[in-house]
Amino acid sequence: MGRIKITDNEQTITNDVFIDLAYQEEISVAKHILQIDPDYIKLLGFIPTRIRKQINSDIDVRLEDATCIEGISIENGQQCLYIKHNGAIHKGTSTHNIKGTTDMEVVMLSKEMNLNADEWREALVKQKRYQVGYRWVVEGQKNKKEKYVLHKDYIFNVAFRNHYKKPEVEIQLNKEFEDGYNYRPSLNGFVAIGHITVSNPNAFKATPGLHGILSIYLEGEEGATQDVYLCRQSTNDYVQDTDIQGLESGREFQYGLFLDTNRLGNPAAEKATFRIKATFHYVPSYLKLEEEKNTATIDKEFFIIKDKVHSELRCFFRDGTTDAFSPLPLVSEYDISLRPINYQPGLNAAPVSILRLQNNAISNVNGQDAKIVISSFETRVILHENCPKIEMRDGYETENCFTIRNSNGDTSSSVLNLYNAPNSYVDYEMRFHPERIGRIETRDKTKRSFTVDINVRISYYEDPDGNPDNRNTTQEIVYRFIHTINIRPQDKWLCIDYGTSAIAACYGTNILNLNKQKRRVFEGGGYNDSSYSQDILENGLPFISSDIILQQGGSFGATDTTKPYSKLAICLSPTSKLQIRNYTQLLPCLKSLVGYSELPNLYSYKDYKYLNAQGQQTAVAIFEEDEDRDEVKIKSCSELGKIDRLFSEVYRILFNYFIKPAMPKEAINKIVLTIPNTYTPKHKSILNSIVKDNFPDIYEEYIRFVSESDAVACYYLHNWHALNHQMNARQKEQLKKEELVLVYDMGAGTLDLTYFHKKQENGATPHTTVKILGKIGINKAGNYLDYILAEVVSKNEKNSDTLRNCVKLDQSVLGAERDLTNYYKNYIKNVVKVKLNQPEYADNVKIGNTRTTTNVKVDINDVRNNRLYKQFKKEVTSELLDIFFEGLGYDASQHPKVDTVIFSGRSSRLKEIRDSFQEALEKWGVSNCNIVQLGPDQEDDTTDYSDIIYTAEGNNRSKSSSILSSYPNTPQKAENSLLGGFNKNEVKQPGNTRQAESAGNRVAESVQSSNAAPTSKVSSKEAPVKEDKLKTVVVEGAMVYASIFSRKDSIIQFNAEDKLFASYGILYYAEGLWKYEEILKRGTQRIADASQDNIIFEGEKEHINLGSTDRIHFVQTYMSQQMTEREWRNKSEYLSIMQSVGLDVFDNKHDMTISVSITKDNNVKFAINQYILPEVPATIDSLDNSAYKKSVWPVVFNINQKETF
Repeated sequence: MGRIKITDNEQTITNDVFIDLAYQEEISVAKHILQIDPDYIKLLGFIPTRIRKQINSDIDVRLEDATCIEGISIENGQQCLYIKHNGAIHKGTSTHNIKGTTDMEVVMLSKEMNLNADEWREALVKQKRYQVGYRWVVEGQKNKKEKYVLHKDYIFNVAFRNHYKKPEVEIQLNKEFEDGYNYRPSLNGFVAIGHITVSNPNAFKATPGLHGILSIYLEGEEGATQDVYLCRQSTNDYVQDTDIQGLESGREFQYGLFLDTNRLGNPAAEKATFRIKATFHYVPSYLKLEEEKNTATIDKEFFIIKDKVHSELRCFFRDGTTDAFSPLPLVSEYDISLRPINYQPGLNAAPVSILRLQNNAISNVNGQDAKIVISSFETRVILHENCPKIEMRDGYETENCFTIRNSNGDTSSSVLNLYNAPNSYVDYEMRFHPERIGRIETRDKTKRSFTVDINVRISYYEDPDGNPDNRNTTQEIVYRFIHTINIRPQDKWLCIDYGTSAIAACYGTNILNLNKQKRRVFEGGGYNDSSYSQDILENGLPFISSDIILQQGGSFGATDTTKPYSKLAICLSPTSKLQIRNYTQLLPCLKSLVGYSELPNLYSYKDYKYLNAQGQQTAVAIFEEDEDRDEVKIKSCSELGKIDRLFSEVYRILFNYFIKPAMPKEAINKIVLTIPNTYTPKHKSILNSIVKDNFPDIYEEYIRFVSESDAVACYYLHNWHALNHQMNARQKEQLKKEELVLVYDMGAGTLDLTYFHKKQENGATPHTTVKILGKIGINKAGNYLDYILAEVVSKNEKNSDTLRNCVKLDQSVLGAERDLTNYYKNYIKNVVKVKLNQPEYADNVKIGNTRTTTNVKVDINDVRNNRLYKQFKKEVTSELLDIFFEGLGYDASQHPKVDTVIFSGRSSRLKEIRDSFQEALEKWGVSNCNIVQLGPDQEDDTTDYSDIIYTAEGNNRSKSSSILSSYPNTPQKAENSLLGGFNKNEVKQPGNTRQAESAGNRVAESVQSSNAAPTSKVSSKEAPVKEDKLKTVVVEGAMVYASIFSRKDSIIQFNAEDKLFASYGILYYAEGLWKYEEILKRGTQRIADASQDNIIFEGEKEHINLGSTDRIHFVQTYMSQQMTEREWRNKSEYLSIMQSVGLDVFDNKHDMTISVSITKDNNVKFAINQYILPEVPATIDSLDNSAYKKSVWPVVFNINQKETF
């Protein structure tokens, strides 16, 4: 008996099979792919199945159990497959009698794949699988008595692959437009010019249809005019775009094309070329247009030939930013939006736009004098409601910021004739006048741009023969030219360096002479005593001192900037005479208090009264005394006693009385402020608010902060070649490529370190990148050293108890002895500290005034060998470096690399400090550095300052006084209160100093920035301004940072704030030890996209077991973890307590979630268990801060005062 076999061209497979809608021909090598054609789908990979007959009898073949789980093919509601046999399609359940060998195929009919959009989305977008199964059944007769049945099962999953054919877009023009259309003045309205057809050429019925948007516009030689060509739909609407739905396979949509001749004038040239452009944005029907966008385009060109003899007005417009004219339609209302104009204060240039009126005819008909008559030309300037407040310069109204006039400068509406002739036109210039604008208020960000309309109304008529009746055919055109003015910030930056001892300012490239303005302020300040105008502070320099005193009965918070200076509650930069007479109200080092809540010595002002903003007399604070405990508590504090308000008022006075009058009358849009490295983000937030409150035109995004040592780094980078001129070529080339720099900036109040890496980057745009690797700051600097020296000298057993009383840090020393303290401070600063640069120096001098005097004996070698002085040198050199480098992760096994050390700041002139710092560097393996010292070097100064002797007349000086004047705050003349019981003859003139010294009756009276007595009368004639490079370096460097290095296109990319240089975390006491948990790590990179809650730095949430403590301190620290835990109480200058929180209200202290983040506004956010804590300033009590009290000496605190914060 023969055999019957069912064979297939692939093995039986139950994997996924894909129906690829793109196939049109059978692919024999295809695997796991089903093919589609216009009529049916062949199930390749499983069929064709060959039925081989090897017996003589007939057999019957059919399909059984043909299923498609979710119905790809549907017939009469039943799911089924089909059999293709001998070219015919049969139901799968039909039985086929086969004789001989034949092929049979299982197919699915394409025409019955009528999936809707949602079903196609499931099938093609989500790649849904459809299970298909069937069984071949073969029945035959084995013999006369016995039948046989053979079967083979197939089960597999079917999925579809996406395919749709690109639609076709065709434009067919009417013959007259194909050959070139002759322009006729009689044209009016819409003219049919052809049609456009969109078709879907896909032959597959089973593929999804298309839908989309058809857009059409006209492009001319002068540019695109999108409102000229239109499509006409069956509704007879003229539109520029239309929505096409249901573009199924083999279907097409056709639309008529129409030209609006009212918007198309006679060509200016012999002929005008136009191009119709059509775009069809489409997607398959199962997608939304915004999900995917495909494009089919076409363009068609045609010509319009010029009519040369008929007069016709043509209007053209040229934007000030282009050279080409664009045609304008002759209609009763038409809007033209111009490219935005950028307005920048001080920049008087602006683009000029031109409106051209032209007679397009170049010859006359029958020799007549034909023309276009412009009978009226009217303009009106209209400012929109979004316009900010604009202050115009004298003589101009707001509308005068724009003008429009013709070539002859005529703005009138006089009649103009445009005759038929070549180049017959008139141009009107449309000009923006920034030079007429005085100031534009820009505080509101939403009004950084505004809109101005220029409405132009043109009346005209065509006069072909000079007939007066032609006036009756007058037509009118109205154009609205819409100008958007973008207000850009002033190109100049204002830079302010509010130092501990002095304030410097720079605007643009000029250092502002604040001292000159100070003279004006005090001369017209309403002070009764003319001697108050005498001043020696920052004498001859463009700076002012930064100290303040409180003036009894003055106004606080007054907005009237014309109020006499003596009537203000705060006197910024008082004269030396005012300081000495009001030392109990003196407050130096104000910037060191930013971040604290209230003044540290409020009790000193218990009798002080001032006028608040409402004009009411107010006390600084109200106290209650506890006699039993011998202490005073603050009951309430007014706004003058609060540091934030006080600091804000000081800056307001600085801005309004000193900065603004000293600079040109220009809007201040950009400002950069220098800050010490000790400032936290909270400090910067306070300063940010102060700036915004005092500068109405400031751009908040142009408020910049730069640390003082970073500013020095910028100054160095900007002047690199000049500062390194002593190097040989090889050294220069090496350091130019790459350099590691350490900046040591020691001023009067703060000492800052900045460590940065400079590297040259080669590439398409060569540049130098500068990355700050670390920075740190402490409040131990020049003023702190003054106190240390004073304490050391006073401990000399040869000096009196009176002198030792001068260094007490409380108010137990009052009256005459307190006056003496001020003179002592000045002697220490201007004499003793300077002599540290000399190998030998000894002095015995009497200081004081007519009320009290005392002798001061000093030996500079004793000072150098004193424990306190040595400890100071250690704190500001080796100890500072240890904390700094350990915080950066360096240790004995890994040393930092330093190529260059920069010394800056007035206090860095001391050679002993520089030498000690270099020795400390050597212990860290750093030696043979390139040393750059900014400012004059005083180490070779050997002038004998002990010869300074002042006379009662106040006009005799020793030879040394002129040398002292080279130092800031140095006395020029003596006060008239010195002699007391002294004989005038004992006061020697220059040349007799030895005799005076032997007499032992030398008297010195000197003053300095914190507490000086006036000695030189301010001259009405301006003295030449001297340069103090140690002070201008910071402000010049800050200006370089703001105006150059902070720009993205700067050749030096200075990344000052791209990471954190301090660590933020919590301190808590547990099991007898202080523990520090770091939350926001040092070195955390700035978040580039600060959109989420404006957070720019964010740490990981930490889960901490706090079950053994009841309170935590959120802190900022520059120390390593180990040193923070060990030294946080002793090294408070390296650690700030931002907030202290009790834990009683929190549950589950064994698993507390702590997080820290910093916002774009420089606010620090602390969170416990997702509860965000209020942002509060540091709560350290200033009275317990020894470094601060020593820095502000001889200002002292009351020992009985107990302040609660």
